[in-house]
Amino acid sequence: MNKLELNAWTESAGLAPRDFSCTEIVSGERVHATQLGVREGATTVLALVAESVNDIWEKGTGRRQQIRIDTRHAEVAMASAWLVKVDGELATSKFPSPMTPIEGTFTCADGATLFNLCTFPSLVDGTVEALGCELTAESIRAAVAARTSSEIETLINGRDLTGVIVRDHEGWLRHPQGQALADQPTVHIEQIGDAPPAPIPPGERPLSGIRVLDATRVIAGPTGSRTLAEFGADVLNVGHPDLVDFPGGQIDTAHGKRRAFLDLNAPDGTAHMLDLAGSADVFVQSCRPDSYAKRGLGARDVAARRPGIVYVTETAYGNVGPWRSKRGFDGSVQAATGIMSLRRTPLLPAAGEPAPLVMALNDYGTGYWEAYGILEALKLRATVGGSWHVRVSLAQTARWFMRMGAVHDPNEAISPAAAQQLVDQFSETVPSGYGALTRLRPIIQMSETPAGWTRPTVLPGADAPSWSV
Repeated sequence: MNKLELNAWTESAGLAPRDFSCTEIVSGERVHATQLGVREGATTVLALVAESVNDIWEKGTGRRQQIRIDTRHAEVAMASAWLVKVDGELATSKFPSPMTPIEGTFTCADGATLFNLCTFPSLVDGTVEALGCELTAESIRAAVAARTSSEIETLINGRDLTGVIVRDHEGWLRHPQGQALADQPTVHIEQIGDAPPAPIPPGERPLSGIRVLDATRVIAGPTGSRTLAEFGADVLNVGHPDLVDFPGGQIDTAHGKRRAFLDLNAPDGTAHMLDLAGSADVFVQSCRPDSYAKRGLGARDVAARRPGIVYVTETAYGNVGPWRSKRGFDGSVQAATGIMSLRRTPLLPAAGEPAPLVMALNDYGTGYWEAYGILEALKLRATVGGSWHVRVSLAQTARWFMRMGAVHDPNEAISPAAAQQLVDQFSETVPSGYGALTRLRPIIQMSETPAGWTRPTVLPGADAPSWSV
């Protein structure tokens, strides 16, 4: 992949081209059997992250570092949560999140397809109740077959659930939500308050001294903060002890972070979170628009408490349009935006054959865009001051991938067995709170300050909800 390609993808995201003169891209075989440019997209957004880190490093030291990115490593990492192992066993097997009969694809009365991905028990229960069916494949098939796609989607959306009708890309562009996002940038950075300039504190690593309060879960949101931890940021992840999470993602995105429990429903929960935000440089949350604002933790609330904050909102379907508050996961967004309709390979292999890598391109792509947006906002804060709001979404990332076209031959991809060899090549095994943890190493390589996580991967709740060590 050359620098002309990097800048074509950069400009497709609505950004100005970059020089990339200090960046070496090592191009290899395609890993994912897809028509989309997963290799190009993953490499581009990571190269942009590296450029921003390099800008920050140069501002403090007067010199730039040499950067190296292997496209195969970048592409493999789009399946990272499904590759992490604990004591030699895949985390997704050791800590399974079983699929329920109500999840998958189902045919509506008009021949359209419903895709249902629930992930959490509350969504399973809500879907069963909404459809008036039993928790069996036969019952849900009958319930969906009795309704048109329009009736199904109206019912699902009215109950605040995640199901979507599978559309091709043209169908998504005709949909009101697709139209609402058509002119939205892949990452949106907006000043929301005044504050004096705040230079990045000097340190041994590019983000030394930067505090990141991470109130996200699943994959996309915590991938962004994990990426910042690779370059020295102090990341404190806070979650509720009773909230269900995807175990593979929970482990994969925890590297280099402190992890604490904080109950926002407790009498002092919101005040405690605001106290933490008051000493942070970055606040990241992945709830739906307005959810945190109702608790007094919206972007302007936090900016009033902590002038100079970089506040991040990560959502499924964006911050505008009729679906701005709709719940969703990577698979849901792939189904809605046309990515799923491009699939040419089975979800499950034949007996005895290795499985193809999962392709969570929206999750990981959005996480990297989140990191890029934060870094750019920190650069702005350092030069002009202000509080900043960064917005990213799975759907905007999907639109970016689709905008560059479904032009590749899936048959160009390497075999699943060869992909697994790459996974082994790019992995390391380290001690963790879970046991011996085999994980992918950081993708971005820098010549002076190697990317890496200085804190071990710990269990949820292992730390106190405090910045004190």
